Amino acid sequence: VPNASLIDTSTTGLHSFTVTATDSNAVSTQQTVTYGVVPPPVATISTPANGAHYTQGQSVGTAYTCTASTAGPASCVGTLPAGSAIDTSSTGTSSFTVTAADANGVSATQGASYTIVPRPQVTITVPAAGATYALGAAAAASFACGAGPPLAIVSCTSPVPAGARIDTSSIGSHHFTVTAGDSNGVSAGR
Repeated sequence: VPNASLIDTSTTGLHSFTVTATDSNAVSTQQTVTYGVVPPPVATISTPANGAHYTQGQSVGTAYTCTASTAGPASCVGTLPAGSAIDTSSTGTSSFTVTAADANGVSATQGASYTIVPRPQVTITVPAAGATYALGAAAAASFACGAGPPLAIVSCTSPVPAGARIDTSSIGSHHFTVTAGDSNGVSAGR
């Protein structure tokens, strides 16, 4: 290769580079240098996982690592420090990146895109908020639980099953709470 041209770094392993100098008397001399090519640094993101769906308000800590083949520790810088909680206060799509750099100044960036979906939802039809029922009245509980797609509801609990009678056996205020739990382990009640 001509002087000041790039040397071959396309494959890892040992390589050699030889320079031959020839003077005007046709006398030549050679010098060979051996050099090693190592893989670039690697950033690996465990959490937040690329393509993952997290629930609004869910506690999700970042987890990532960086490796380098050069001597010395790899630099490893994420959007947030490792172990920090990502912001799940608002729904929508977000991204997270980690950049690994080795001792030679070579860097590589890994990214993850994830979606925050709404908290589980509870709808209570019977008993209606503020409703008044006659003592001993027959009123069947009616409620439903839902989760933000693609998550699923794994629990929907209340004092009585849907369709069963609510408590009207005594006079006074009564409370009826339904709690929904999604497949991320997040619960919400109403």
